[in-house]
Order: sequence, then C-alpha cells, then structure tokens
Amino acid sequence: ILKCDFSTSILDAAKKMQRKFQKAIFVENDGELIGVINDADLRNRVIAANINYNYPVSHVMTSPVVFIQENDLLYEAILKFKNYRVSHLVVRNNVNEVIGVFGNQDALDMQRNTLSYLIKEIEISEDVNQLKNIYNNVPVIIRALIESGDKTSNITRIITSVADAITKRAIELTMEEIGEAPCSFAYIG
Repeated sequence: ILKCDFSTSILDAAKKMQRKFQKAIFVENDGELIGVINDADLRNRVIAANINYNYPVSHVMTSPVVFIQENDLLYEAILKFKNYRVSHLVVRNNVNEVIGVFGNQDALDMQRNTLSYLIKEIEISEDVNQLKNIYNNVPVIIRALIESGDKTSNITRIITSVADAITKRAIELTMEEIGEAPCSFAYIG
C-alpha cells in the first residue's frame, strides 16, 4: 500500500505514484489512513480544476478511506465501489491490520476470470436444466460489470460469448438426445 503524509504536496504524491507504478496513494495522518488520491482525482480535481500542484494532498483527497475485510466476497467489494464511489478499498485482516489494497480493476479482472469459469460450466453441463440455471446467473454478472464501469464493448463481447457457449451446448445436448443431424447445418441466432 502506497502512502504519503497529509501535508505532502500533490506534485510529490503524483511523482511517488509514478515511481511506484501505482494508480492510487493513501493519505495518512499520525499513522491513520484518512484519504486516498487516484489517477482520476489527479486528472479531475487537480489538472482540470487548475489546482496548484504545491497544495497538500489533503486538499484534493477522497475521504474517508473505505475498508474491506480480507474474507469479504467479491460482490461485497463491488457494492462498496458502487455505494461509496471509490476506486480502491483498503483490505484488513481478521485483527484489523492493513494488509493491502483492492482496486476496481482487480474486481474486473476477477469477474473476467469468473466468466471463464462460467463458460467452462456451460461446456460441461449435462442437461438443459443446468444450462437454464447458468443462464439465470448471467444477469447478475452483467449487472456487476455495468456497475463497475466496464466498457460497453467489453460487456457486449462477454454477453455474446456466453450466449454463443449456451447455444452451442444446447445444440450438442440436443444432438446427444436425438442423434446426429442428417446433414451439415449452421445455426444463425
């Protein structure tokens, strides 16, 4: 977790973020986390607002810091991103020690991996009822992607991939049940 003192200049904080290849820096006062600044804050609250780079970070930080426990579910993190309108959550362990940072990009990456799992579940489904159960979970995943701010083009591609996988598996299950098609065919949805 990248930190700076609340009196650090905006310029020094941005340089530290750049040196450490971090998208966020947490602001502390007397060892307590009191705020955060991310790339978007620098763009929107500093550059676009023409704020002096020598002002302290406390002038433009988002406060308070939002925490999440290490065992919380991904869905809970997504809700916190949405409800608190933050891009980073500080992760605490079971004794409330800060152990890391979880960003909305991390959540997106995990969701994409979840979608890979979903496609695999579709491919190994054994009957139409299993496909139906998987299909019923798709809107929840899509809603989470929308709420997390993923690009529309990415969401559309994901929906298409899931729909294609379900259609393909439905055709395979049908052919397993009634036998091979009497001729070559193509399905156009």
